[in-house]
Amino acid sequence: MSVSFEQVESFAEDRFRLVHERSLHIKEALRKAIAQEGRVTSIEPFQDRLGHITDFEQLTCCPLFMDIRNSTTQLSRHGPKVAYVVGHTFHATMGYIIENSATGKLVDYTGDGVYALFLPDDEHSIEKVVADAGLTAIRMMQAASYIVNPLIERCRDISDAGVVNGFAYGIGLSYGPVIITYIGSEYYRGIVAIGECVNRAHGFSNGRNRIVIAAEVYERYPKSQEGTVVIEQNVPGSYDIRWKPFKWE
Repeated sequence: MSVSFEQVESFAEDRFRLVHERSLHIKEALRKAIAQEGRVTSIEPFQDRLGHITDFEQLTCCPLFMDIRNSTTQLSRHGPKVAYVVGHTFHATMGYIIENSATGKLVDYTGDGVYALFLPDDEHSIEKVVADAGLTAIRMMQAASYIVNPLIERCRDISDAGVVNGFAYGIGLSYGPVIITYIGSEYYRGIVAIGECVNRAHGFSNGRNRIVIAAEVYERYPKSQEGTVVIEQNVPGSYDIRWKPFKWE
């Protein structure tokens, strides 16, 4: 399953228009949003395999983190209305792209970021998972830069600071074994993935408009994509994905 640039653009535009209108009455909008949407989680993809809070499963997969860089500083200048619109537009759009990828599962929205796992199955080898994760990362960065940022810049009418500039984003992608389990209490629990590769993916997301991948991802990245994707060594143990002129199949 995949989505076109135009489909993502339409999704983001619709979400932005909805939350921008709500932001004009921010307290009521927040109340309605919480009542209608609740806490966004992705427990469902794992429920069949993980039924009890102490259960766990070890998987080999590709963790992906995407982070809005310096969002706290920027959003503190613009106020809660812009933060509300940014959260609903950025997070929802990135989740939409992940959920329409071949192997990605949205795990959580982590403050100003997005966390996903790309998992192999009977139809997708780990090489196909790596390729799908890399392509999805590129699409997420393109959508953030060319779709989400122009929408955010239209928030000047609700910003405490007036002009709103687009954000910079970082994406980190790693590969390795993880333990997936429930963590929580009797009243609340959520899915977490624990593993060294998860920590590395999170650390790699600290760039500005960069996609940084672990060496293990580079080693498994399909050579067939070299015509449209350039992979350059960053520092020992990590690489940058750079794509040639904007193209979204």
